Order: sequence, then C-alpha cells, then structure tokens
Amino acid sequence: VLAERPDDKIIVFGQWARLLQNVSGALADYGIDAPLLSDDDMTARSQQLDDFRQRCDCRVLLLSSQSQSSGVN
Repeated sequence: VLAERPDDKIIVFGQWARLLQNVSGALADYGIDAPLLSDDDMTARSQQLDDFRQRCDCRVLLLSSQSQSSGVN
C-alpha cells in the first residue's frame, strides 16, 4: 500500500501492546518508521500526533484500541 500510494497514511489499531511493539519492530526492519503512540506522556503523544499529521515520512501510526481509540482526529 505504501509503495502504491505514496501520499497515504495508515493508522493501525491493536488490542495488545506487545503485538503493536512487534509490528513496530517488523516495520522498522523494512525501513518504515511506525511509532507506537505513547500512553503515559501527553507531551510525547502530542508530538507523535503532530509528526504523523505533518511529516511526509511519518506514514504509519500504531494505536492501542483500548486506550487511544478516541481523541486522535
């Protein structure tokens, strides 16, 4: 998808933090930066969201469906 549509962005929701960490690591192996949105630090969370919205090289964002499924639009 990323290669075929270079301007699109992807948000991945997952139920388990460990799974999202594994996905982030697997994507990193392919050179894809996919930050896992921070639960604890609101400043870091805000920066990650800003990066995702504004940086053209930040195209994938990983979110916990339990703690972060609202308030990110």
